[in-house]
Amino acid sequence: MTDNQSPGNEKQNYPPIEGNTQAYPAAGNDQMEGQFDIMRILQILLIHKWKFLAIVLFGLVIAFIYALRQPKYYVSKYEVFYNESIKEFVVESNVPVIKSDFDKNFWLSTMNSEEVARLTLKNSGLPYNTAIIKRMFKVEMKDKKDNSNAPSYEVTITSKNSEIVPILIKAYIQSLNDILLKNQVVNSEKLVAFLTNQLNDNNRKLSEIDLNIMMNSSANP
Repeated sequence: MTDNQSPGNEKQNYPPIEGNTQAYPAAGNDQMEGQFDIMRILQILLIHKWKFLAIVLFGLVIAFIYALRQPKYYVSKYEVFYNESIKEFVVESNVPVIKSDFDKNFWLSTMNSEEVARLTLKNSGLPYNTAIIKRMFKVEMKDKKDNSNAPSYEVTITSKNSEIVPILIKAYIQSLNDILLKNQVVNSEKLVAFLTNQLNDNNRKLSEIDLNIMMNSSANP
């Protein structure tokens, strides 16, 4: 100590504090970078605006040409009614009966069948095949809003050629009538065969009765 320093005012030198120091980014740098990116993108778009406009116009022209080259499809819808006055003979338990109820599901399946498509192709005389004709037709059950019990179906025809639609409609109806006639002929043949067997059985029984009567008469003169 010197004369000018007092014991309580001595100056001490402490070693510096060592430690890890970290730098923290200033607040708002992320927002500034985001704004910078957006501005940069806008500048690029502005510089190359004619190129981007040309690309967009080129895409629109390609889409327009593609739409023009697509084939046009014509759709026609009409209803098909079943004539309730036509009764069908069916054989149930080897007995022919007249069917009173119309089997809607059976005819819906028949109208969508390959058999009808084949007959439609045959009746129309068009240069297609059965698979193409079948794809042209779609049949659905018609919802009846009135009180009529007459079954009806909605038939939809889709074709690229509008001129063949009337031909297809006529051929389709003719095909349905052909199938209906075929079923009636088959059922009628079954009815005739059943009645013939019944007559033959009755004649056989009558012959046996006549033979028994004759034998009894001979035994008792």
